[in-house]
Amino acid sequence: MISDNEMASLIKGAADEGQFDLMSTEEMVSIYNHGCRLLRERPFDEELLVAVDQFELAIKKHRGTLPVTPEPWQNSIAADNEFTIKKKKPQRKILWRIIFGILWFIPIYIAANIVIGGIVGAIAGATMHSAKGGYAAGREVSANFFQQYGTLVLLLQFFFTAALSFYGLLPGTGKYKK
Repeated sequence: MISDNEMASLIKGAADEGQFDLMSTEEMVSIYNHGCRLLRERPFDEELLVAVDQFELAIKKHRGTLPVTPEPWQNSIAADNEFTIKKKKPQRKILWRIIFGILWFIPIYIAANIVIGGIVGAIAGATMHSAKGGYAAGREVSANFFQQYGTLVLLLQFFFTAALSFYGLLPGTGKYKK
């Protein structure tokens, strides 16, 4: 393992000798990142600053681009462990997330009522010997069930939809646009 002083000397030496053509872009980026880390620890090392700047220019030449990067001596999040700044993901506004959550409540409400009513009705109708009798018994028991437990079912559906919306699991309710 190389010490920080030895690494700083190697970076300065490589920059002084112009050894950029002997390295791949990945190697230069790695050395640049090490140099940025060392510069945060030694902000007044002018030789290291010049060497890191030379590595930055060599990387830009190799890539053929001129990305916007922070100055190496600045303590920024982007300079911590990568060369270029990542673009910020576009975020969805909170109002749209709430609207989509409300809109998702409608199909969840309908689907849950169909499933719950069907299960309750099927259990009640299973004891009947004819299809018409089973249908009538199931319909009556299902209506009575929702009469008695409808508020509880509605609250559970609401909180279920709210939780899925809060965690962004429903389409349109996520924080970031895809």
